[in-house]
Amino acid sequence: MRASVTSYDIMKVLINGNETEIEKVSCNHGMNYGQFRFEALEIDEYELILTKEEFIEVIDSSYCRVREDIRADDIACNEKSEFSRTGYVSLEKMFSHPAELESVISTYLDKDLFEKVLPLHIEQGYIINSTDVVTVGNETISIGGRTYRWPLNQ
Repeated sequence: MRASVTSYDIMKVLINGNETEIEKVSCNHGMNYGQFRFEALEIDEYELILTKEEFIEVIDSSYCRVREDIRADDIACNEKSEFSRTGYVSLEKMFSHPAELESVISTYLDKDLFEKVLPLHIEQGYIINSTDVVTVGNETISIGGRTYRWPLNQ
């Protein structure tokens, strides 16, 4: 189920440092996420900021699913992961391990989060196409990267 983009009063999106209406930002859900191969792309920087409470409300079920999938892999392959190093803790307790949580978000949860808090389609605005930096603070999560403008200039 997709969260309502209007249900989060504190969450905000910045484009090039300026707050932007969340209804004008979507995410590239395709296999080419992170690729900027077209010359016509107008690239901008974004930052998505959520409170700890907003983040947990939106992504906890996805976090639990990923944690259990990785736990099974860790056991089957005798591997170590961000989850095993932290004792497979709950999402709330993972905030005590910011480096591991940052890695989990950028590796497993970023696009799922975008899908839950951003419109799936926009007529005009910005398409998130990379996750370049994740910062976990005591009370906030910040995800930043690059967008391209939509529609594309032909």
